[in-house]
Amino acid sequence: MIERWGGTMLMNEADFYNSDTTAEMVKILNEGFERSGAVIKAHMERQPEVVATIPFGPKILGTRKRWKDQALESRCITEVMHETEREDILPVLTYKFRERQQKLRNKLLMFRFKNYHKIDEGKIEDLWPEFREMKLDRRLIQATIGFSVLFWQDEEMFKRFKKFLKKQQKELKEERAASFDGGIVKAIYELRDIPHTTPGDIADHMEEEQNYKEVSHQKIGKHLKRLGLKTKAKKIGGKTERAIPNDKKQIQRVFKRYIPDYEIGQEELQ
Repeated sequence: MIERWGGTMLMNEADFYNSDTTAEMVKILNEGFERSGAVIKAHMERQPEVVATIPFGPKILGTRKRWKDQALESRCITEVMHETEREDILPVLTYKFRERQQKLRNKLLMFRFKNYHKIDEGKIEDLWPEFREMKLDRRLIQATIGFSVLFWQDEEMFKRFKKFLKKQQKELKEERAASFDGGIVKAIYELRDIPHTTPGDIADHMEEEQNYKEVSHQKIGKHLKRLGLKTKAKKIGGKTERAIPNDKKQIQRVFKRYIPDYEIGQEELQ
């Protein structure tokens, strides 16, 4: 449908509880945020023939909570909606609302017709320094810098958009910090004075300081790999144990991603 009709896909109640459906939709949404993405599947009737579909295009998703898939969440511009307190909006919308809605749609469509050829994709190169100065995640920049090309000339709008992105960045980092991986990174940071930090050290610290229950060394090891902190065998106290290598660049990269700035010294970020 996306490939055939284009336009903006509106999906309300986009909370998928069936695991197969969730995996399918997450794949479409993850691949569909940039032009080069594609979803390749085996043809249902003519196997082993494969079918490639192009899911690229703008999408508006209404959900009750954030996505569990962090890769997908980082590709979204999230706005948390609240119940309105305006008395001029009826609890049941009438035909008058739909008429005003149609007028607004028509105005927006006319705006697109008038400005379609004014959009310069090459402006992204000029905007890149401003985005870089905000120290946003590259994924967040990737998902939003193209959108900002639409209104970069409106100084006030662009200022508001940058403020929104900083808020989005803060929320993403706080969510990561609250995750299990975030707990591991926090433990590594708090144990940073230990010469060789082992999965056992991290597990014990998380149980003692973060109130986690029965954290196994094996589980910590698996999550460390996901974080790009693959352990290596070392001689520690006369015994051979696996410990995090002293790769300062990679460790600091993980700190930046998972630890809010107010918890980390500036010297750790440089």
